[in-house]
Amino acid sequence: MPDFPDDLLQLQRNIDAARLAADTYAQAIADERRVQFPDDEQIVERQTWPAEQDAELNRLRAAYEAATRAKRAHPGFVVAEDFDLRKVARAVEAAS
Repeated sequence: MPDFPDDLLQLQRNIDAARLAADTYAQAIADERRVQFPDDEQIVERQTWPAEQDAELNRLRAAYEAATRAKRAHPGFVVAEDFDLRKVARAVEAAS
């Protein structure tokens, strides 16, 4: 397996962390809203998040997008694209 620069591996870990943060937050809010609005007829209320929760999810998604852009801007990413990206994922996993 090729060696990847530590900073490129860190950028991938940043992406993974940002995605996990957004996914975890979205799931927590969805679970909370299901408790608040359990009836099938309350689907609109359940799916309509308050502005501050919606803004927080947008912020978390923006952090994920920024992390992705940072990785794609890394000079080593061009080299990594020449390899099977599953190898990149395995290298990140092994480095964690």
